[in-house]
Amino acid sequence: MLKFGPFEMDASRGELRKEGVQIPIQEEPLRVLAALAVRQGELVTRAELHEHLWKGETFVDFDNGLNTAVRKLRIALSDQSESPRYIETVRRRGYRFLAPLEFVNWAAAPQASLLQSMDSLAVSPHGAEIVAAGSIAPTSIAHAPWRHRWIGRVALLIAAILITVGGMFAWLAYSRPVYSFNSRDSVLIADFENQTGDPRFDQALETAFTVSMEQSRHANVFPRARLASVLALMGKPPDERITPALGREICQRENIRGLIASSITRTGKEYALSAELIDPQSGETVRSYSQRSYGEGHILDALDVIAADIRRDLGNLCTGQQPA
Repeated sequence: MLKFGPFEMDASRGELRKEGVQIPIQEEPLRVLAALAVRQGELVTRAELHEHLWKGETFVDFDNGLNTAVRKLRIALSDQSESPRYIETVRRRGYRFLAPLEFVNWAAAPQASLLQSMDSLAVSPHGAEIVAAGSIAPTSIAHAPWRHRWIGRVALLIAAILITVGGMFAWLAYSRPVYSFNSRDSVLIADFENQTGDPRFDQALETAFTVSMEQSRHANVFPRARLASVLALMGKPPDERITPALGREICQRENIRGLIASSITRTGKEYALSAELIDPQSGETVRSYSQRSYGEGHILDALDVIAADIRRDLGNLCTGQQPA
């Protein structure tokens, strides 16, 4: 486990927590965090991250993929590129982890740790002696007790079997397209569900989200200006709130291919944003999205990440791919 500031990264479970509360984060941002943290204070180049994240495979959109992963990581850490506390950007070169950190219980299960599966990036060029004050020195794999190495190999074998079996089920489940989309199709954005009790978010988030979604090259956002006439034909007032249920009716009536329902909730200073891409015909959720923001300052950033993910998935659906 790595500890820095109020955060903990449980390497064995692939989890990030803040003051004990788990923060939703995808695998690639978490792997970027691990790769940077174990080389605390050192520059990790973009080329090294490319090799680590994609194992040297050709990835034509690598720059955008890495930028997106770092952006999501900064949102999870409530960090800012202009005045970073954790992730420093070294322009055109790479990134550096700034915060002091501690390794906890590293020696207990070195090979079961996510950090020890980081290949060349998992170990500092200066050896395995990356230790913060008061922390526990990580044990080198080469000098770990034989029983630790044996347990680690068994764990890796079990993990490989599970991944293989999981991959087979995923192939069977996703080899048949369950939701098609093309560039002529449109999506309807339902009214933002504001559960924070703060009326400032009622229209602001919906407008920002709609503007971001309109940047999609693969889907047309159904114009809000047309909703009044559609509602009138349905015998409803022009200012009727577009709930997910009403949105489905409108989509079926107007032959709109997709429905997006989104919401925001608040717990203390933490805001949780979520969205669902819904098939209006079946009512099934095609994909769910979520991001968290610690404080108001990152809400729009989190919302933009969700919109970017939806735009990407709509593009995948247009080309017949399944959302990643």
